[in-house]
Amino acid sequence: MSPTATVRSLEGGGDVRHVRLVSWVQQKMRGPMESGWGSVRVEGIVDPTLMGNYDKRKMEALIHVALRCVEVDREMRPTMKEVVEMLLSYDDLS
Repeated sequence: MSPTATVRSLEGGGDVRHVRLVSWVQQKMRGPMESGWGSVRVEGIVDPTLMGNYDKRKMEALIHVALRCVEVDREMRPTMKEVVEMLLSYDDLS
């Protein structure tokens, strides 16, 4: 799926509305958070069919990296080398 694609959102009482994927994730990540990693924010973004079978800390890290990669200002986006370095550093979260 393209990061600029629209997705159907069922939030807000079951009404279907189309939202931009990146904007939706950004909004979720700015929302209320439990203390520490593995927050409700991540659980509200990740496909529910995964049924919680993922490392919440690593998933939040992946979301942060992805959001950096789709910055509007291309000068703010990380290089591929920086992306690899970020992902490797997050791998140490085990």
